[in-house]
This record gives sequence, C-alpha cells and structure tokens, in this order.
Amino acid sequence: MKVARLLGLWLGGSLATLGLTPTAYGQTDPAEAARPSDDLDWHPSQSPVPGKPANGRAPGETMRPLAPTPTASPVAPVPGLLIATPGDPPRRPLVSGYLMFGAAFGGTEIVEAQLSNGEGRTLATGRGYGLSLGALLMPLWFEDRIGLGVRLEAGFKRDSIDVSEGDSLALNRFPVLALVSTLTRVSGSLFILAEGGIDKDTGIDLSPSALRQMLPDSFHSSLGVVGQAGIFFHETSNLGLDLYLRYVHLSYQVAAHSLDASSVGAYLGFHVILPPSS
Repeated sequence: MKVARLLGLWLGGSLATLGLTPTAYGQTDPAEAARPSDDLDWHPSQSPVPGKPANGRAPGETMRPLAPTPTASPVAPVPGLLIATPGDPPRRPLVSGYLMFGAAFGGTEIVEAQLSNGEGRTLATGRGYGLSLGALLMPLWFEDRIGLGVRLEAGFKRDSIDVSEGDSLALNRFPVLALVSTLTRVSGSLFILAEGGIDKDTGIDLSPSALRQMLPDSFHSSLGVVGQAGIFFHETSNLGLDLYLRYVHLSYQVAAHSLDASSVGAYLGFHVILPPSS
C-alpha cells in the first residue's frame, strides 16, 4: 500500500509538472464533457444565428439519420415484346380475317363399308374435319369491355373412309355460316366468345361417282342453327386466336327422306387483325 501511494504521488507530481490534470478511471474530463457529442457538425466557431449553438441544433435536439431515397431500376427494352402500361388503351379487335381448323362428330350414318377383315366403316352426315376462311367484325364496343359484331365464314368439310388400297368413299360439303358475335373481356388480352346464328351446307356430294349414282336424288341442306362458345386471345397488336366448341342443328333431305346432320365440334382459328388495334 505504501508503494502504491508513493507511485501515485510521483505520477501526480509528474503530470502537474507537464500541466496535465490526472483523471480517475471511469470519470469524464470536464473539458470533454462540455464538448458536443456529435463530431460531424460541431465547430468551435460561434453560431451565426443568435441564440442558437454553433452546431446548428436547438438544446435537446438530436440528429436523425436520413432515410435512403428509393430509386427505380431502369428496365431494358426487349426487342419484339409489347409491354402495356397503365395509360395504354385496351386492345379491341375491330376487324379480323382468320383461318380455322376443326373436326366434328354426329349425324346419320348413310354409307357402311365392310372390309375384307370384317371391319365396318361408315360415312356420317355430321362428321368430318374442316377448313374455313372467315371474317370477324366487331364495330360496337361498350366501355372497352363488351364487343358486339358478326362473324361470316365459308369452308370445306369432309368425311372419308378407306375401303381398299387406293380406294376411298367420301362425303364432301361446303358450309356457309353467318353468326352474331359477342366478346366479353376478362383480362387485358383474354375474351369470352359467345356466338349464335345460321348455317347451310352447300355442294353436298358423295364420291366416287358410282356411289352417288346409287342414291335416288342428291342431298339438300336445310337452314340450320349454330351456337358456339369459347375464348378469344388477342396478345399482339395484329394477331389473335380463338378456340371454341360449336353445335350445329341441321338436316339433309334426299328424295322424301330427312336425315339428321347435326354435329358437335372443336375449332381453332388464327386471326390477323385489320387494322392493327392499339
């Protein structure tokens, strides 16, 4: 204890000689306590504003860090990609021409062929695969959500069976349709399609000619009723497609007989919008 006391007296004298004041461990130097805690904006000069300290803050006021300002990252444009913005008007297919493929089933079996292996095959008045050209006109739109127009279509439909190598029997016809069409928007590019109208098959013919000559008279089509529903997808400014199910209620007359030619089919159409919509 005497040695520690002597060392303390010696250190205290030495510090006094150097003009320094000893400070006990854990205590704060009074000069340091008077210094503002924020070294970033403290300046020893007098504040230019009367009544305000040199560090620019009122008594008791503390500094708060500034929140970072969010910045939007630029999006690099992708060639060929159309990006809709909130200010863009919704696309409306006003006029389009299309190519349609499909297949239908149903009707009355009018020809049955018995193959050498015992298998039987038939031709039916409602059955066949088809290819059509048409136009979809949608001049009326209500709040860019519901469109009203017409569809006009003419195509070729064929049902055929192979009876032997190189020989086949076929039923050919050319359907003509006129429909009232509605499109209801469910999203920016997707519509619900609903249509109804009339259908008449023209140029009904059996081949080969020997098969046609077996009938007492040629086929004649009544005026049929058509209903169809599906979706219409309009992604780009000038291209679209539709996919739908179609029901046709129709009959054929041959001599004094009436044959059911009704059918149910699935169809896919590829559209070119004219002019390109916005």
